[in-house]
Amino acid sequence: MQIIKWVLSLHFEEQRSGREIARRCGISRTAVARCVKRFRASGLAWPAARTMDDHFLEADLYDTENLDRGLCEVNWREVDVKFGQHRITLLDQWKEWIKSNPGGMSYPTWCRHFKMWKSSELRTIEIQNRLKDPSVTIH
Repeated sequence: MQIIKWVLSLHFEEQRSGREIARRCGISRTAVARCVKRFRASGLAWPAARTMDDHFLEADLYDTENLDRGLCEVNWREVDVKFGQHRITLLDQWKEWIKSNPGGMSYPTWCRHFKMWKSSELRTIEIQNRLKDPSVTIH
């Protein structure tokens, strides 16, 4: 589930506080508040938006033209390798990237997207490992 849907689900379905949502999702309370505010301003309805394609929901809530441009130019796997093996910090990598992408995403946004990519990558690896293990039953 995309983080946007997770935030909205926790807010609308479980009536969690902004602080609780932020803690669970690993984002700031401000990011939670902005997400909910953008959703309300979009004119979309919950839970109907739950069935929307993640990309379209994000496009309705955020300026994805700039977001897509920046994300397409980042090889997150390469960032991860440099971060893990070469001990190059995310800040150093972002500084290098922003030189060739002026007006691109801010450093906090860079870190957030790296964290989201890393999380989805780890889930993919976990699922692949479960599929390889014949003793695991997937329902």
